[in-house]
Amino acid sequence: MKVNMRVSLQNDLGANEFTELLVDIDNGNITEQEGEITIPNNQCDFVGDLITLTDRIYANIEYTTLDSLSWLKERAILTPTKESADKINEFMLEKLTTEQIKYESIDRVI
Repeated sequence: MKVNMRVSLQNDLGANEFTELLVDIDNGNITEQEGEITIPNNQCDFVGDLITLTDRIYANIEYTTLDSLSWLKERAILTPTKESADKINEFMLEKLTTEQIKYESIDRVI
C-alpha cells in the first residue's frame, strides 16, 4: 500500500534536524534501498490516504479567504513526482469554494 507522509515543522524543536535531513537527501548523503530512502519516524506522521493527509495539513481549507494567505504559506506537501503533485493539487482545488481562474503560459514570443 502506498503511504503519504506529513511533516510538521511549526512549533517543532526538531525543525533544524529535518532541514538538515532535506539537505542530506539533496546532496545524496542518504543511503537508498531499492530506490527509496527512510525518513525517521520522529520527523513525520504517516497516513494511509490523500483525504487524511490533506485534512491534517489544510484543515477546513474550504473556508479559506484572502485573509488566510499567511496560513496557507505555512503549509506544504512534499511529493517526489509531478504526477502526485498534480493529483494533490487537483484534489485540493476541488475543495475550494472561491472562483478559479486558469492562466496559460507560453514559452515563445508572439
